[in-house]
Amino acid sequence: MRQIEVSNCSYIYQPGTINAHQALDQINIAIDAGELTAVIGHGGSGKSTLALLLAGLFAPSSGEVKIGDGRIPPEQLFRQVGLVFQYPEHQLFASSVFEEVAFGARNAGTAEDYLPVKVRQALETVGLDPDLYWHRSPFELSGGQKRRVCLASLLAIDPAIIILDEPTAGLDAAGRRWLKNLLRELHCQGKTVLWISHDMSEVAELAERVIVLERGRVIADGATASVFSCEEQLAAAGLEIPQSARLVRELKARGLAIPGEAVTVDGAFAEIAAYLGGDGSV
Repeated sequence: MRQIEVSNCSYIYQPGTINAHQALDQINIAIDAGELTAVIGHGGSGKSTLALLLAGLFAPSSGEVKIGDGRIPPEQLFRQVGLVFQYPEHQLFASSVFEEVAFGARNAGTAEDYLPVKVRQALETVGLDPDLYWHRSPFELSGGQKRRVCLASLLAIDPAIIILDEPTAGLDAAGRRWLKNLLRELHCQGKTVLWISHDMSEVAELAERVIVLERGRVIADGATASVFSCEEQLAAAGLEIPQSARLVRELKARGLAIPGEAVTVDGAFAEIAAYLGGDGSV
């Protein structure tokens, strides 16, 4: 079922002024329910602007953004589309973790007597013990804990579509692993996930599909392995393929009888192990 449809969509910042800037230029994107899609591109390619359009925070300068059946008013899109900004912890405002997580769900119409249930479920999903964090100020938490509270605020609304703009920025290795595992879990639950990232290794590991933006236009859109096979096109857009992909292609170029098609670490290991005899030993 088609869940997101962007048709001939453009967006111009400060139109009609000397500072006018076209961030998106006649893009067309269609995403089905349940897809896990990565959106990549160099800085200024239009990734964050696209996220804001999909979340209903911006209206297109021209064209159309359709979510679901297209009948949802823009002011109600937050019920269906959850957007996690880069460094979302900078937008914390409530006096307690409970109030922070409950805010969106309350505005989405959750009954007051059911809010504690929704908040508890959301905190448990992001790995925060409700009994320990319920009454704490979110401003007293560590950076990683703040990020989890922000995600819990989103999950308490239970949107069908989740958009994350550079969600692993500033997280340590353990935090990145945790977040990637959470997204896999949400995807398995049937959520539609858009992951905006500059980390090609994460994209290769997570995404089923990759959309590449350059100067506000879609220059590639397809299965992850297929997009990362277009190394020259990506390089022209200022992007590098994952290190694992570069490794197997370099080994193939040097004469090793391997496919050279892997894009993930696991895929590269499998190709090399098969060449060495199937178990990784010479």
